[in-house]
Amino acid sequence: MHKFIGLHPVVYYGENDGQLIRNVVPHQDSVDDISSHGSKKTFGPHVDNPDLPLFNNYVRPSVTSPDKLSLFCVRQDPNVPTGLILLDDVLSRLDHHTIEVLMMPIFKIKRPDSFTTGNKNNVIEQKPILEKDNYGNYVSRFDAHRVFSDYDVGNSAIEAFTKVSLCDDVINSFYMKPGDFLLFKNKRVLHSRRGFTPRFDGKDRWLIRVFGLYKQPHKSVLLCNEDTTHLQYRFKRFHRTSSLRLSTIAFK
Repeated sequence: MHKFIGLHPVVYYGENDGQLIRNVVPHQDSVDDISSHGSKKTFGPHVDNPDLPLFNNYVRPSVTSPDKLSLFCVRQDPNVPTGLILLDDVLSRLDHHTIEVLMMPIFKIKRPDSFTTGNKNNVIEQKPILEKDNYGNYVSRFDAHRVFSDYDVGNSAIEAFTKVSLCDDVINSFYMKPGDFLLFKNKRVLHSRRGFTPRFDGKDRWLIRVFGLYKQPHKSVLLCNEDTTHLQYRFKRFHRTSSLRLSTIAFK
């Protein structure tokens, strides 16, 4: 499906055991995890792989977070919708000051729980939650469970963003049926899932997730030349240095 619509399916080293397809279904040993294998806890609004760069530097190719995310419904749970939240809908309810703070490099982002090997406990530092793409559109690395800041003004901005993104009239709920297919922009649309109690009787909610990129990955970021879908990512920790200066707007 991805190749048919011009997307390049990818998987990231250390994530989902190296498998391209992620089965979004409850696991008995992960019921309390905040992940696509968890169930009991609500999985709040987030983009996938928020710790990765949002954009590719074509002078020096890099591994970026997914451009698109697809969900295919294999089995339905009529009580567990998939929530989609448009980034622009959230930002339209935030004041200019909060948006400016979210664009400042004062945030830390934890690696998602779906990464089980490699640098699975990484935290990147000095990153903005919001950036703008080449068309002037806002893009996001927001994750309600994995972004935080050492600064009060940063955590206040996260709290404001989270509060708006949880509003019922901002969340578009999709009660997917078997055969339904959702495709959306990962960096422009957040997704969520309310908590539920799994039955483990062969009838629990089951979706298939696949990541997609707009452009074929450069060979330098592939795990091996023969595999055009498996991306490696050499993590670099961003230390806070004395060169970081907070804009005075943050404290007005």
